[in-house]
Amino acid sequence: MWHTLNGTLATFGGTSGTVTLRAGSVLIQVMVHASVAGASVSILGGPAIPIINGAPSLILQNYHTLQKVDASNTGTIVFTGTDSYYVQAAVEGNV
Repeated sequence: MWHTLNGTLATFGGTSGTVTLRAGSVLIQVMVHASVAGASVSILGGPAIPIINGAPSLILQNYHTLQKVDASNTGTIVFTGTDSYYVQAAVEGNV
């Protein structure tokens, strides 16, 4: 089953740090790169995912099960030791 997203696209970019998605947002894609060892990304309160230093950017996309920011998760994406990231999310409805 494919999901239809009606709403406003939200995009975020930077080097490292925390992105906080607002309640009701649906995470579409996370792209991240690291040039040093020990980098990681934690998505919506999940475990730290190691980012291999010097490898091509890691792209994490949600194809069938979309992750929605709600009371069951933190709504944050934490980038540690990375040198670039890009996040795409959709905010449902007309905002």
